[in-house]
Amino acid sequence: MDRNAFQLIPTDVIKAWSQGEYYVGDIPSISYRHLGIALWLRGWYTYVDKTNVRGRKHWSGIAKVDIKGSVLSMGGVRLFGTDAVFWRTEHSFIQDEREIIWFYSGFNCDSPTRLSAIRAKYFKKWKLDLDLPHKCFGLKRDEWGELLMALATAFDDDVEVIAQTRATENQKTDKPLQKDLGMLRFSVDLDPKDRVRRCEYYHYDSASGVPTAGLSEFRKVGFEGML
Repeated sequence: MDRNAFQLIPTDVIKAWSQGEYYVGDIPSISYRHLGIALWLRGWYTYVDKTNVRGRKHWSGIAKVDIKGSVLSMGGVRLFGTDAVFWRTEHSFIQDEREIIWFYSGFNCDSPTRLSAIRAKYFKKWKLDLDLPHKCFGLKRDEWGELLMALATAFDDDVEVIAQTRATENQKTDKPLQKDLGMLRFSVDLDPKDRVRRCEYYHYDSASGVPTAGLSEFRKVGFEGML
């Protein structure tokens, strides 16, 4: 990994991390004070890259915010072109009532191994229009419900399979683990005009070795019977 990968991360975040103010594992990151925020944010989101940089691929995706044990977590799938990256947060910190910070790992799911079958399970049956992320990717209501149900019941297990498979592949080739790394600064407050939540991202792409930063927008998806 490029040692300069996270130079884009704000210094206040680095300082907080070095002082142990970000929670890992079983150390509670959800206090009673913040439980209301966690319950409010819990659910499904579509999200889209809003960074206007010439030559950079724009992407969109589906994400889930959930409470796992004592930790508020997020995970999802980032889609761009025919590629898919499954990702999950590793550490979380509710900085205040207005901002949450997550650190995440991501794994590319496009390869001749069984990982391609995991991607196909979600995105071969349903043809997603990547230009319509906030309109359920152009899917009909019942199709959208099926896709969310598939993700709700199998995503956590599948992303673990992806992570373990990638680790095994890299051990066999004696290469560093190929996974993306990043940080999200997620706004709790809704934008009053567009009704989305803004999110600054800082991302290290393992394939290119290039760190990037930008802005994305998350829109919560309401669906009967879902998380």
